[in-house]
Amino acid sequence: MPYTFDGTDRRILEVIQEDARISNTELADRIGLSPSPCWRRVRTLEDNGVIERYVTLVNAKAVGLPITVFATVTLEKQVESALESFEKAVTERPEVMECNLMTGEFDYCLLYTSPSPRDRG
Repeated sequence: MPYTFDGTDRRILEVIQEDARISNTELADRIGLSPSPCWRRVRTLEDNGVIERYVTLVNAKAVGLPITVFATVTLEKQVESALESFEKAVTERPEVMECNLMTGEFDYCLLYTSPSPRDRG
């Protein structure tokens, strides 16, 4: 059963999506709660799987990966075992940022980063 949100939960999510490193005190101030109830709400969102994890977004250009590539993939067969095998292989590739199962002409759309051709050696 999906978690039931209220306006305060939504404000918490909006703020921490912009800055996951915000202190609880600053978060509480920005959404209009005192720190203790704010902390409890964040913990409840975490415990219910709404907040899955906190991540760092790396600037691809700053680490030598200035090219973003979208690639479409068509599998020979779209059976469960083929899908699972493909998805397992893709998750082992660190350059793949997203792998989306599609409907229509293609089975998957991949988003990955790549060094520019002049940097490949």
